[in-house]
Amino acid sequence: MNAMMTTITILLLAAVGWLIYERHRLHERLARMSRTAQGKRSEYEKLEEERRSEVEARRSTEDKLRSYLQLMDTIINAIPNPIYFRDGDDVFQGCNNAFARDIVGLTRDRILGQRPRDLVAQLPDDLIACLEGKSKGLGAARGVLSFEAEVPCADGIRREYLFLLNILSPEEGQGAGHVGVMLDLTQKNRAARERAQREKFQGVLETAGGSATR
Repeated sequence: MNAMMTTITILLLAAVGWLIYERHRLHERLARMSRTAQGKRSEYEKLEEERRSEVEARRSTEDKLRSYLQLMDTIINAIPNPIYFRDGDDVFQGCNNAFARDIVGLTRDRILGQRPRDLVAQLPDDLIACLEGKSKGLGAARGVLSFEAEVPCADGIRREYLFLLNILSPEEGQGAGHVGVMLDLTQKNRAARERAQREKFQGVLETAGGSATR
């Protein structure tokens, strides 16, 4: 009887010991899992913070770029001279209101993305030829290419303009695009012709007067 009680006691003690061991092992396992979870959570929070920082930096950069583009658009539209930009495929990629309103007679959204020849239904043939003709020699040009041309404007009046075309290198933009600035020389040229005519007429009068006194 005593031997049986001793055996049972030993078995109970062994069972209790095993339960205590398993409980301790389970506690240690839960502790490791908790530490792992906390580590993963810290990594996730760090990654999430980095993501938020990147998103904020990108948003800040986009806002600055948007503000810069708006400023440049405001500046270019404040310039009274017609200005346009065409890419290497001859497509209008930008222009100011003076060019759209005074030269082409269309809104900017109807000009951008089009070539001059795409606007044949809206533009006179000689205006298309003027816009396309000289620009074809830009590929071999260096510096600023300038020329004068009579331009049929949107109000139906033909005006004389000095074109200043500057080619953009690949480093400044993809393709061999160019920027064009147009300076109205109508009044200046008219005044120069009138002055030349007066001087010529004055010379004729002086010649006639000199002949009459002989």
